Amino acid sequence: ERTPQGTGLLIAQMAPQYSKDHWKLPDEQAVVRDVASLVAALLEEALPPPMFSDVQHWLYALPSDKANADVVNMQTMPHGLAFCGDGFVGGRVHLALEHGVQVARQLIGLEPH
Repeated sequence: ERTPQGTGLLIAQMAPQYSKDHWKLPDEQAVVRDVASLVAALLEEALPPPMFSDVQHWLYALPSDKANADVVNMQTMPHGLAFCGDGFVGGRVHLALEHGVQVARQLIGLEPH
């Protein structure tokens, strides 16, 4: 329901080295063209030009060091407060989601701390 009928949505999250190499590139459309070309090659499919694009630069999206959630949460969970996310698991969306579920289960008592 988020795209017009007959269209799709594709989000490309680039690897750390690509992001570092293109961090300060002033021409965001050049980044869009380059990423679209890489995605098309990866999918082995010709893709039409994007109808819309948005480039986000997140300087701290990929932490170089991880915080220890067990140490933090051992102190905070008895007070009903828990911490989770990519800062604890290394900057990957699926790992952050899994960590959030794990910490939520600990917080409500379904898993041991």
